[in-house]
Amino acid sequence: MDNKYYLQEPEPGNKYLFIFINVFNKGDMNIWPPSSGEVVVHYNGQDDSPDPTYYLPDKSSNRKATAIEVQEIQYFSKLFGSEYVEDFGYSHGTKLSYLYPGKSNAIDGYLIFEVPASLTPKKAYAEIEFNGYHFGVWKLG
Repeated sequence: MDNKYYLQEPEPGNKYLFIFINVFNKGDMNIWPPSSGEVVVHYNGQDDSPDPTYYLPDKSSNRKATAIEVQEIQYFSKLFGSEYVEDFGYSHGTKLSYLYPGKSNAIDGYLIFEVPASLTPKKAYAEIEFNGYHFGVWKLG
């Protein structure tokens, strides 16, 4: 919030895992996008949700929402555009409400998970719940 960089480290025995997600609507109607809470990483019988201590843009009530820059990835580009990638579900610090048809309207961002240091992506997978009825599962690699 004060325009300074801060070093944040995971708890001992853990590490951070960044997952980049690109969701776009192939239909012809607006839909509700999956929220970050509907993304889970499975590894070695354990389920991990996004890091709850990470500051998201909409958590500030006394000033305009400002997206946090993560120094290691702040210059990564979105999959379908030239803008820099942001938190999953946000665009320019504002939470997205609908997912409009077309790739140019994709929700393209990252989620941060604090996972065991022993996690190897090839032995883990991510699951996204869509509207409580459908699930997508991706092997990490």
